[in-house]
Amino acid sequence: MFKRLVELKTENEKLKRENAELQRQFQAAEVTKPADSELQRELNVAIQQLLTVKDKLTVGLSERVTAVTQRRQLVQKGYFRSRRPQTTSDYEELRFDSTQEPAYAQLQLTTHTG
Repeated sequence: MFKRLVELKTENEKLKRENAELQRQFQAAEVTKPADSELQRELNVAIQQLLTVKDKLTVGLSERVTAVTQRRQLVQKGYFRSRRPQTTSDYEELRFDSTQEPAYAQLQLTTHTG
């Protein structure tokens, strides 16, 4: 019985040391961890930056749409000549030509013998 009591006291001391070490580690982690309010502030800044970029993209897009619309109106009224030839469209130029051999057909598998 005395032996068991000594073992329990030894175990208790060991657990107290481990507990104290864990508490020191936890406190050190608390010091280095930024506060929730700091993280929230950083998040708010990042959100604001994203919203600013979104606004700039929206303005840029609407400016381009306005410019294209104005140009189309000028072309329709005859005040502005389109630089693009009216004979063929980009689609017609890129459309598949069935008389041409496909590029993949030109590739031939090489086999090794021997």
